[in-house]
Amino acid sequence: MKISKIIVKNFRGIRGEHTYVLPHIAKLTGPNGSGKTSLLDAVRYVTGDVLPEGSPVTNGENYMSVSMFLNGTEYTRGIKISKEGRNAGFCKVDGRKVSKKDFDQAVETELGFSLENIRNVMSADIFKSLDSKGFGKFILSYIPQKLSKAELIGQVPQEAAVLRACEEVIPDDAVIDMDTVDELYHTFYSTRKDVNFRVKSLQASLELIPEEMPGVTQEIVDAKEGNILIYDEKVKAYNQNLARYERDLKQLETLRNSLKSVQDEIAALGTVNAPDPALAVSIASEKAEKQKRITDAQAAVKAAKMSNDTLSRSKQALSSNACPFSSEIVCTTDKSEILKGIDENIHINNMAIESQTNLVDGLKSDLQAVIDKETAYRNAEKAYEKYTYLQKQEAETKKHLSMVNPVEPEKVPAQDDIETERALVKEMKNALLNREKRQMYEADLEKAAADSDTYQKLVKAFAPDGSVVKYVMQFYSAILDDAVNSTAEKIKDGLKLHFAPENGLKVKANTGNGFISYESLSKGEQVDIIYLIIHLINQLSGSRVLLLDETSVLDDKAFDKLVKTICENSGEYDHIILSGVHGHSMLDDMGIPELVEKQPEQVEVQSLN
Repeated sequence: MKISKIIVKNFRGIRGEHTYVLPHIAKLTGPNGSGKTSLLDAVRYVTGDVLPEGSPVTNGENYMSVSMFLNGTEYTRGIKISKEGRNAGFCKVDGRKVSKKDFDQAVETELGFSLENIRNVMSADIFKSLDSKGFGKFILSYIPQKLSKAELIGQVPQEAAVLRACEEVIPDDAVIDMDTVDELYHTFYSTRKDVNFRVKSLQASLELIPEEMPGVTQEIVDAKEGNILIYDEKVKAYNQNLARYERDLKQLETLRNSLKSVQDEIAALGTVNAPDPALAVSIASEKAEKQKRITDAQAAVKAAKMSNDTLSRSKQALSSNACPFSSEIVCTTDKSEILKGIDENIHINNMAIESQTNLVDGLKSDLQAVIDKETAYRNAEKAYEKYTYLQKQEAETKKHLSMVNPVEPEKVPAQDDIETERALVKEMKNALLNREKRQMYEADLEKAAADSDTYQKLVKAFAPDGSVVKYVMQFYSAILDDAVNSTAEKIKDGLKLHFAPENGLKVKANTGNGFISYESLSKGEQVDIIYLIIHLINQLSGSRVLLLDETSVLDDKAFDKLVKTICENSGEYDHIILSGVHGHSMLDDMGIPELVEKQPEQVEVQSLN
């Protein structure tokens, strides 16, 4: 992976945009907080998508990116922070946004191998873990070759049954590494706890179930319950018939009272004959004739009165000597005869008015007599209508009475023991339910006990000192031994390393006097081991970038030896960066340049060597 240059923008402690040209070998020195680790983390991020702990974006900024140039093509990884504070990763190729999948495919096409296992380890990680119990888990995470479930079962036959039994937890295509083993151990431990709790709960539930009632079968319960049901149906039918009987009695009493009331009203009316319709016609004709005569007489009176008014006005006019046409003309004609004739006519009219008025009064008296006859006729009609209505009511009531026939139902013989039998059936049904519940709990308990035994075996097998862990360590130990010792011989004749599966993995070395622990080696031998492990991890992960940091933990002699070993094997790497707080004279003597930021005009002409 030969990188011509990288561009870092707002990555951790590196604020703003900075460009670095990567030579084959470079040193990176400076005080703490100067950005050395940030630059190394940027290299790890862009080459292997490995982010450091904490936020990778420089404090106060809303995005970061790291670009690397391979054969003139720019490959960029980055993160943008939204207004809501969520991180969104992005990838670009020559400034064009692409998916992560397309990005990885483009880089793999450029390099000619898969990026899946490439991981750049920094020496600081090795310094921290080399003496710890976590070293085995740390170094195993870099091994691309993984153990399968089938291989594990084949090598741990005593656990084959329980491993096959937990197929849901460990599928057939599962990859078995130390992370998987650790996760499975905690899963099995937690599940065993839950299963054991269920076993105790089921045992407690069984103890609470009452003792079984002997001789109880479903057939006996059904027979007894059937007899009770027949009795209950009879009682129900009796109660329904009794209610109907009581309703009929009440209805019968009501109808009898109604009939008596109707008959009493008929008796009170006596014999009522139907009125003659001809009489109604005669009364109507007589009434109309009287009303017409009254109207005619009243019209005559009105006409006479109007005539008198006219005659009176004429008389008044004739009684004056003034001419109606001129006040200067005096009329001297004798009008006495005319006035006398007027008076006679007025007298005749008054006689007619008196006569017709008397006639009207007499006719009104006659009309009232006719109206009284009409009223009497209408009352006779109503009395007859009521009489016929009551007769109809009497007939209908008698008809209803004939239809009501109360029949008192026959009582159901009492069964004194029915309630006792009912309570017994209830008790027997509960006994059957408890039997079913007991059988269900016993079956569940049997399964839970078997599960408990299985998970107990799994916990034991996957425990830190269990058979599975031992074999997994042995499996990966052999891979590590083969890989590291192919290089150890080149570093020092006779040197061999062994990753011993002891409480994890312990590094041991044989320098000619048998294998001894890393702690027991001389400082110089420890430096060889450190280099071999760095080289081993890079070899396993497929990276050709060596990042040596925290070199201040080594004394000058150890550091000089490590650098010398690295330089002697520099052909194994495309890039080597040596980082530390202080520089070393040996680096200057060897002419190793400082990795510094390049100005834009310098970037294009900088030699890669």
